[in-house]
Amino acid sequence: MSGESGNPYDLSPEPVAPELPGETIIRPAVEDVFDAMCADIYIHSLNCTRSFGDFHLALSGDPSLTPLYMQLMVDPKFRDLPWKRTHVWMVEDAHGDDASERRRFHEIEEILGEHSGIPKSNLHPTPIDDRDAHLAYERELREALSWREKGHDRLDCVVLSVTDEGAVGANGDARQESQLTQLIVHEAGSAVRMTESFVNASRMIAVLASGETARLRLTSGGGATHPAQSLAPLAGALRWYLDHSVCRTP
Repeated sequence: MSGESGNPYDLSPEPVAPELPGETIIRPAVEDVFDAMCADIYIHSLNCTRSFGDFHLALSGDPSLTPLYMQLMVDPKFRDLPWKRTHVWMVEDAHGDDASERRRFHEIEEILGEHSGIPKSNLHPTPIDDRDAHLAYERELREALSWREKGHDRLDCVVLSVTDEGAVGANGDARQESQLTQLIVHEAGSAVRMTESFVNASRMIAVLASGETARLRLTSGGGATHPAQSLAPLAGALRWYLDHSVCRTP
């Protein structure tokens, strides 16, 4: 038929993700990405509590992840997440300019702590005011994980965001021999964060990559790579959750 333009059966080309280690999960929009992340965290939490009796979840305080934490709380599909048997840790925290901003944990606690039913003792803010905050937090982590059988004494899930560039691996700590056995380090500027080697030991690492900032950080020129691109789990899964804005069209 004259005037026809295009084949109605032509399919749009699949978006191409940046080259990343581990598994890549692509969804059209960020809302779909959050849904996929929530579903994986939910299933993983059930499996871990069934196997070990509890679920150790380490979270980034990056604002880009706030909708994810909200959805875990309010979406009926994830209502049965075992919060009462979940421990929440911080991947990284630092001093702020005033009391209301001193902890990145503050907003996470407001979202999860008030309505989830999680015991207050299972919420683990970084003791950022302590002189040796990194040592205190490492002792707390080791004690909480020591109840598990040796070999299973590791984090179950670590949630990161590409827009939170300082959370993991910014200084290549996993490549420093002296820090291979450390769980927590104290950086300049009073930042306290988990070492890359400790994050790599977790059962699942979930990394959000959405929007223009994430695209630029994952595809920057000159051979530069985002710190999270150096992650290499020892015996766990590394999953990147991308929307189409981060991918290119072939």
